[in-house]
Amino acid sequence: MSIQENKKRLWEIPWKFRESIIIALGLFIVGNIIQYFSNGIGLIIPKSPYNSILLGLCILLIYAVNKFYSGSITKWLASYYAAIAAIITYSMLVLLMGFIAQKPEVESQNLIHRLGYENIIQSWQFIIISFYLLIILSFTILKRLQNFKNLKNVAFFLNHAGLWIIIATASVGSVDISDCAIRVFRGKQSSVVLDKKNNLYQLPFSIELVDFTMENYPSEIILYKDSVGAVKNSKDVDIFQAKTGLAIKIEDWHVKVLKYLPNASPSADSFIVNDIAGAITAAFIEIRNNKWSKKDSTILTWIASGNDFHQSRSLYIGDDSYFILNPPKPKYYESKIKIHRQDSTIISGTISVNSPFRYNQWHIYQTGYDVTTGKYSEFSILQLVQDPWLYVVYLGIAMLLLGSTFLFWYGKLNK
Repeated sequence: MSIQENKKRLWEIPWKFRESIIIALGLFIVGNIIQYFSNGIGLIIPKSPYNSILLGLCILLIYAVNKFYSGSITKWLASYYAAIAAIITYSMLVLLMGFIAQKPEVESQNLIHRLGYENIIQSWQFIIISFYLLIILSFTILKRLQNFKNLKNVAFFLNHAGLWIIIATASVGSVDISDCAIRVFRGKQSSVVLDKKNNLYQLPFSIELVDFTMENYPSEIILYKDSVGAVKNSKDVDIFQAKTGLAIKIEDWHVKVLKYLPNASPSADSFIVNDIAGAITAAFIEIRNNKWSKKDSTILTWIASGNDFHQSRSLYIGDDSYFILNPPKPKYYESKIKIHRQDSTIISGTISVNSPFRYNQWHIYQTGYDVTTGKYSEFSILQLVQDPWLYVVYLGIAMLLLGSTFLFWYGKLNK
């Protein structure tokens, strides 16, 4: 018998890597084709509780098939050949999420959008491959449960079941995530939110802004040239913060900040401290250039940032060059809020940029404020995110970690 006669033919039972890769890629291509001809509209997954029911019916169907049918297809679905091919395809889609900006709220007719790669998690190809991988994991878990003979199978079950939970929640649970924005005002209750598709919704509670506080960095002084933009100083820094007493050299210019006012308003040719809404920053500076052509090479002057209430003030030094004072950048800001529940009870909380406030299943984040008034803002912009599947995902992650720990412990035990 020749070597050619002994060589396994394509699609000959049992299926191995070649068939597994072809099937996985075939499902991926089919998903892309459906996505394209559906004009970029992804698979519409039903929301809770119907997605949970659908997931439960799939589990029952897989269990029934595994129990009452034991053929070459189910054996292949429980093999590592099918699992590796499916995991590679699934991982490729997950990687694409990191490389391609996900913009589900943007309507576009470009090819990337039409193929669903700007909203991969709800695309046909992602859902198809996800369910395909879930089927393979299900048959793999059921196969191992039938031969549950030693403690090593505990780690196997925890790892595979944890992965199953994470993939399932990523595919069917994404539609239940609420991500919206609200603008809350001082002393007023607001309960209408706007989602990323500009749809308005009513919250089952209202939010009131009690107080908004902000701390700014000092404004930055820049030597600006129309031709090149900001000029670097001798320390190779584009800008420097205006602090009283600070001296620095930019090119041939020696700059010293004699006085810096973080809250000021103009008064004739000068500036005074004025900590009210509409205040700007101002700096009284001394500028000297020994190579300057003017007789008096030292200048004392005010420069100021501007806003919607006051004009900025800069120093023109010739050759389309200016010394300007930028508006201050926020260092920290927070909102003190009250949540008014339907039963008339009130919950108080504080939200800052890196410290969200949690209420029931809602995570409330600080995202913005009135930039025209800065720290005197009368409103705060908040982001509200609700993910009812979040703790299920945590369960899957915990199972993966526990399974890996158990596998490590079991391996050391049997050395």
